[in-house]
Amino acid sequence: MSPTFEAFADCQEILEAVVGEMCRWIGIEPKDAHCWKRDAEHDPEWYLRHTWTAEQQQDFTDWLADKLYADKDWRKLMRFPEKNKAKCQAAAAYFVLQFGWRVSEDNDL
Repeated sequence: MSPTFEAFADCQEILEAVVGEMCRWIGIEPKDAHCWKRDAEHDPEWYLRHTWTAEQQQDFTDWLADKLYADKDWRKLMRFPEKNKAKCQAAAAYFVLQFGWRVSEDNDL
């Protein structure tokens, strides 16, 4: 089952920034992820097509948690948007669990 961004319809611009950053972390262009339904080459399993290391995943999760904590608009990605470090970290971890790249088993990207 493919994850969907429909729950984030009211914060599309922020979501695009997050996915764009995810792409940059692994060295691909956001347009090459094919994750948006409006793309001609939309791939419903886009998040399985690329990998990152466990360290990259943790660093990205920490980056996203910091952004959520610092920016009220970014907290729209959270189910219960509250300026709380632990909740921002949990929301970032959940986002990465749902939409993050697969973790490379051999960490040899």
